[in-house]
Amino acid sequence: ARATEDARAGARATTSGRAGAPTFKDNKGDKVTSTPKAEASSRDADSAVGDKVPPVVDVFTGEPKVGEVLTPLPTVAELLELEELSSLELNSSSVMDPEVLEDERTSKRQTRYGAAILKDPSDPYYALLKEFSDVVSDDPPSVLPPDRGVRHEIDLVPGTKYCTTRQWPLPKEQVDVIDAFFAAKHAAGMVRESKSPHSSPTFCVRKPNGKWRMVHAFNKLNAATIPASTPIPRKDVQNNMAGCTIFSALDMVDGYYQLLMRESDIPLTAVSTPSGMLWEWLVMPQGL
Repeated sequence: ARATEDARAGARATTSGRAGAPTFKDNKGDKVTSTPKAEASSRDADSAVGDKVPPVVDVFTGEPKVGEVLTPLPTVAELLELEELSSLELNSSSVMDPEVLEDERTSKRQTRYGAAILKDPSDPYYALLKEFSDVVSDDPPSVLPPDRGVRHEIDLVPGTKYCTTRQWPLPKEQVDVIDAFFAAKHAAGMVRESKSPHSSPTFCVRKPNGKWRMVHAFNKLNAATIPASTPIPRKDVQNNMAGCTIFSALDMVDGYYQLLMRESDIPLTAVSTPSGMLWEWLVMPQGL
């Protein structure tokens, strides 16, 4: 029995801590001790690693440069002793300087609408917009636009016959909206009753503001139209604005309805309604 206990006590001798430094567990006080010789050799090894700094070598001759050595990398212990940075300090590089923020605030673009400026006589642009108040309005045009020398044209592919799509039924709410819409456009002279052999259906889609948007399914007519080969130069316009500081945007209310149709193309714009009416547009309808 005594021999067995001695064997177990001997088996509890382990190696831990520094590499090559044996430690022993004392049965009396359960203390872990290491030999002084092992600790000394471990310290010498660390010192040797720290003192061994590679020199700087000349890339042409391959010889070490006298008096020049590489900066030694920090030890793990030194890295662990570094002061921890807060999340605010870590993100400080992404925070603008207060002076930069102040400049950004003072140079921030101000967007104003012409109709709103007309309500403020103290605005510096009030007199200018007052002079052109007939073109600065929140209300859509209620009359036929004048002939400005530019009309919308529809050029059909040669051999095209009739572009006709049957009107499908719609909920009564949409039918009432469509009838009221065409009644207003007819009073403004923008549409007239039609006997055209062409016909495209009408329906409504809900706008983000809750109102209805009138839509004509001109799918067949658009498919039979010769496409324009002149794209809108949007990228060129942006490039030409380089270096500018003041920008203006013109948003025409019901812009489609402010452009007259070419007289010979008016029958092509004929649209049907769920109530059985057939209208044709004297101005450019939305959907072409």
